[in-house]
Amino acid sequence: MMFAAVQSFDFTPKPGLILQGHLSDVKSSEVLLPLEGRVLALRRGDEPPVVVATLDVIGVSLEFNDRVREEARRRSGSPGLQLLIATSHTHGAPATLPAIGMTPDADYVGTLESRLLEAIVRAVKGCDVPVRFAVGSSETYFHTNRRPIPGAGGGCVNRGGVFDPRVRTLRLDRADGSTLASLFCFSCHPTSIAGSTGKISSDYPGAARRVIEEKTGAPALFMPGCFGNIRPAYIQGEGFRNATVEELMHSGELLAGAVERATLGQTAMQADRLSFHAADLKLEYMQSDPDAIWKELSNSLPNFALPAYQRWHDRVKGQLQAGGYAPAMSRMQAVAIGPVLLMTIPGESVQEIGYAIERAAEDRGINGVWALGYCTDMTGYLVTQRHKAEGGYEPNAYPHFDAPAPFVNEEEAIQRTAEKLLESFAQTLRTA
Repeated sequence: MMFAAVQSFDFTPKPGLILQGHLSDVKSSEVLLPLEGRVLALRRGDEPPVVVATLDVIGVSLEFNDRVREEARRRSGSPGLQLLIATSHTHGAPATLPAIGMTPDADYVGTLESRLLEAIVRAVKGCDVPVRFAVGSSETYFHTNRRPIPGAGGGCVNRGGVFDPRVRTLRLDRADGSTLASLFCFSCHPTSIAGSTGKISSDYPGAARRVIEEKTGAPALFMPGCFGNIRPAYIQGEGFRNATVEELMHSGELLAGAVERATLGQTAMQADRLSFHAADLKLEYMQSDPDAIWKELSNSLPNFALPAYQRWHDRVKGQLQAGGYAPAMSRMQAVAIGPVLLMTIPGESVQEIGYAIERAAEDRGINGVWALGYCTDMTGYLVTQRHKAEGGYEPNAYPHFDAPAPFVNEEEAIQRTAEKLLESFAQTLRTA
């Protein structure tokens, strides 16, 4: 039998901090939608708990993830506790990473970590509600591919590009049929309204979550898809614009409606599958010319950002002179919860990589895979070799993530690591 518990918490700061996601020196001035966290703890019998946490931030570091996990193990008295942190990647939250030329505010990050830990401990200690699972799928369309098309210089409306309209759901029901919690997965950048407007916001995931929770009376966890090259389709000319507040709320209503359609009439069934698998992801860097990149950046960046990127240049040049760049070490996870398998990617994965993981799972006869970006760590954009040949923003955004150079072939490295995780998961099925 599977047991679960869920917790919610708010970590919205007072206006005043600059919001991360776009280059900006505009201090936040109002709260449009609160920044919140959700924590779902699950256990099977007397086995160690598995915790899924969702946060309305642009991302977290691997160090943050591991620090929270170890402290949660200590405080909860569960030394085998496993943790998946998924971030919504909203561009309307203060900095939590040394990225986009920003240094996180220590008090803000400390408050976030403290409230997350408290919620995890409460959920783990209260993980005694028997649950069943119902899965569903629907679609919605308020997003588009943003990769450059031939002749375009940057991000543009690419209606022919790859994107994912699916809205996938996992509902957890109590024995009496009431909903304990739900997970919903969608693949679209939460960039409806830029953080440079000064509006603190959880963007469309928060707007959708509010509607879902009002209708179900239960916490809802947003699970981010592989939307590195997908964004809301608020269009002006051949490019994009900020949504109005009304448009943002409408997008949330569209997504919430798709969640409702996906779960409507779905009968919850007993499913005792719960397992956690992790594998290291090693990402090698190409060689680069930091002087040439710095020259380009210094001619294009606003003045307030130049000191941070000058420091990036000096550090990267020093690494190059000292012998080159050490590989980036990160982690992928495969978390089986009842009828679904959450496969996490530690960065801004493009949709093509997510689809490739799902196809690899199907080739093994493994269904119900949700490929998720923005989990556990933030390595930057993770793109295909084709994207690198085409150019554009995503393959060249590495300085914004404080990385020294583009990765050599992250597409292959991610696929290889995913195969290891799928084999590990398949082994648990064979021995169950």
